[in-house]
Amino acid sequence: MSRFNPDRFQLMLGVDTLTLTTRARQTSWRVCATVAYVAQIAASTLQPRLQQLLSAHVPRGREVPISIDDRLTRYFIVTPPEQVNSFTDLQTIATLRFATLFGDKAADWVMQADWAVGRPFLVCAVPRVLMTTLLSGLKTGGWFSGGVKPESVWIWNDCAHRMRQSDSWFARIGSRHLLLSAGTGRHITAVNLSIGSPPENTEALKALLMRESLRWDRPLPPTLYVSQVAGGAIDSLHGQRIGDVNIVALRPNSPLQEPVA
Repeated sequence: MSRFNPDRFQLMLGVDTLTLTTRARQTSWRVCATVAYVAQIAASTLQPRLQQLLSAHVPRGREVPISIDDRLTRYFIVTPPEQVNSFTDLQTIATLRFATLFGDKAADWVMQADWAVGRPFLVCAVPRVLMTTLLSGLKTGGWFSGGVKPESVWIWNDCAHRMRQSDSWFARIGSRHLLLSAGTGRHITAVNLSIGSPPENTEALKALLMRESLRWDRPLPPTLYVSQVAGGAIDSLHGQRIGDVNIVALRPNSPLQEPVA
């Protein structure tokens, strides 16, 4: 490992696996190692597995960004009332909205959001036990957090400058899920996470877009920006059209998109 061009690392937290990836300058991401953990008892099994994985591959003092599988995240939209004008009020409204939608205790979740007054905003809720365990594990082992975010948020942030078409939609297609969002400008105003096998052809994707168009009561977008795990079937649709929707495949600078070997 070069002292002047040190390797970069990223940890991907799956539903039941931890995968550490790395890349040297001007090279592709590669998998260092993958270990399993039991998601149902994450507090007792995740931190030891995390420290075991990082100790074997990452020098102390290095920064480790962490992406959390979308399937471990709750996504929803909050539309604040006109009279709301404080961050505390926004947090309260998001907490109530979360409880109404999912029926879980908001105190058990950490909410990350594009907080805003006067417009709808996206909220991503991550299990508090996971967030606490991850950050504690990094600190105990002498590593620094490079951010802990859901996978789709990492990709959205990395590719936001490329999604220039107004009123476009964004799709993150995993091996067992699909997150679809609609936005105005740079802000997401509608979102839906579907668990299960994602669409594998144009007809299935078209049906999905039509269904969400009706559910959201908004027209189909001029452009659908797509990010998919490496080797996915939808990648071949880049530059094609489904009806009046132009498909653009995103290529984030992230192991979440690149093939890893």
